[in-house]
Amino acid sequence: MTAVRVSGLCAGYGGAQILNGVDLEVGEGEVVAVIGPNGAGKSTCVKVIAGLLPWTRGEIEVGGVPVTSAGGQDPARASLGYVPQVRNTFPSLSVRENLQVMAPRSWSRRRIGARVADLLEQFPQITRLAERPAGLLSGGERQSLALAMALVREPKVLLLDEPAAALSPKAATEVFAMVGRLRERGVSVLVVEQNVRLALAASDRCYVLEGGRVALEGTASDLLDDPRLGGLYLGGDVATPEQQGRARQ
Repeated sequence: MTAVRVSGLCAGYGGAQILNGVDLEVGEGEVVAVIGPNGAGKSTCVKVIAGLLPWTRGEIEVGGVPVTSAGGQDPARASLGYVPQVRNTFPSLSVRENLQVMAPRSWSRRRIGARVADLLEQFPQITRLAERPAGLLSGGERQSLALAMALVREPKVLLLDEPAAALSPKAATEVFAMVGRLRERGVSVLVVEQNVRLALAASDRCYVLEGGRVALEGTASDLLDDPRLGGLYLGGDVATPEQQGRARQ
């Protein structure tokens, strides 16, 4: 079954059209990346799927169930988790408290405690920091916490908006290693990212957006070897000179 399917999606801000008929899908247990130049519509796409922005045309399905309203409370979105690029933790609360507040109100204290303990075990980067305020965490530690927070409700699909933004190379690599491990736990992931190589290394498939449309799509390994990908980044720094030469032959 397809975890997420988007067909002919059109959306924008204040009358300005950003997405112009985007088609993409994420399979169960699959990590799919959405990359592209600045302004291509990557974050807009994931925010529409998450229910943070309305769309004007097209269809969205989550787990085969059509999404019928723009708000995040649409029942079809119950299996989605979302990690925004900024303001994704509560700085004044401890790591443990950040995890606790994400639990449904219907859960008992015992169930919440068990889930928090499980997530602290899954994310060793924050285990020893459980009582530290989130505002004192490093960038990589904060992003680890944000991922754990999104998993509290045990979503089947996780939407990530540029998880490596503003992180050091080491921290960014660690974050994407965690993204790869989510696949092993059966969580489907749709990740928007500017770091092309990191995104492709962690993904099964990838969509490249340009001008609000899908310009390229394919397996991550195929796209990494595709010289056309470099052309969409103005510097052509994705394909090597040798790969570009082979493509011209």
